[in-house]
Amino acid sequence: MGILGPALDCFEELELWDNLIYCYRLLDKQAQAMALIKTRLQETPDDPRLWCALGDLTKDDSHFVTAWERSNKRHARAKRSLARTAAARDDWEAAAGHWEAALAVNALDADGWFANGYALLKSSR
Repeated sequence: MGILGPALDCFEELELWDNLIYCYRLLDKQAQAMALIKTRLQETPDDPRLWCALGDLTKDDSHFVTAWERSNKRHARAKRSLARTAAARDDWEAAAGHWEAALAVNALDADGWFANGYALLKSSR
């Protein structure tokens, strides 16, 4: 519909960095997303959302681990991302552990409960 271009301008003007990174990814502008993430990490190195965005972009689980640690184990999205990548590798035991940690932080995630139950079933627990 052509709304992502104007959205980029609005998000940049309002300094909504997460949304701007997401739009860059939707437009397949990986280089711009990477540059923005690196710039923002220099200013706010403890922002777990940026570390998760970097993990999404690079498909490197170590960035999700960094997000989890820098958030003092309070950023559930990092554990959800780790759970999803573990499930994609068919490592159901690890996926269940990550889901349990994410749900301990945010128990209102209905999809997380379902995914955790599935991972527990697949890991014979």
